[in-house]
Amino acid sequence: GEFEKPAGGDLDGTVARMVDAVRRVPRREERRPLVGIVGEIYVRSNSFINMNLYRRIEELGGEAWLAPLSEWILYTHENLRLVAHAEGSGPLRRLGIWLESHWFHTAEQRFYDLADPVLHDRREPPIREIMAEGGKYLPPEFEGEAILTLGRAALFHQRDHARAVVNASPMFCMPGTITTSIFPRLERELGIPILCNFYDGSGDPNQSLVPCLHYLCEEMKAPRAARG
Repeated sequence: GEFEKPAGGDLDGTVARMVDAVRRVPRREERRPLVGIVGEIYVRSNSFINMNLYRRIEELGGEAWLAPLSEWILYTHENLRLVAHAEGSGPLRRLGIWLESHWFHTAEQRFYDLADPVLHDRREPPIREIMAEGGKYLPPEFEGEAILTLGRAALFHQRDHARAVVNASPMFCMPGTITTSIFPRLERELGIPILCNFYDGSGDPNQSLVPCLHYLCEEMKAPRAARG
């Protein structure tokens, strides 16, 4: 509520107070396998729909890193820039898009700086980097979240050293089905498990996490020499 309606419109102050509150939460120093979460924007972000996916990861001994909702906002604007370039839009149109992009990234950087005391090692990669990585598997002209799902999954391991990735999608989701068909290739290339969970309100898709997290937690407990 405080974030949605900051007192006096002071959003920066609200974020700073929230960061301070998080810093004061007691912490346990422990190593956990990092699990990146990608997939359909709404399903991966809604804990009711994904059956408390992040909490389940944490209960099983992992650390969950959810690709944020802002990824979609930045993607749609970057895609607008690409379309304008392909269509040969005039200089005023291109300038307007550049100014909007500058505003988005300036605002993002400002809030990252405010949250740096607690999120200094959990910053998202630039959207162009995600799209470039996803573009190795799908062309950018194939618009939608599939390129983000693939690109961010690869960067979760290559950049952030995640030990596993979960692809969360609604049942019969076309981008989810497409990425699920491509992820076996990424599993071979990255050498980490990628779990593709589809949610329709029935069963327990998150049960797939149990053996995966058990193995990753046991592997992390093993002496470094034994892990190679």
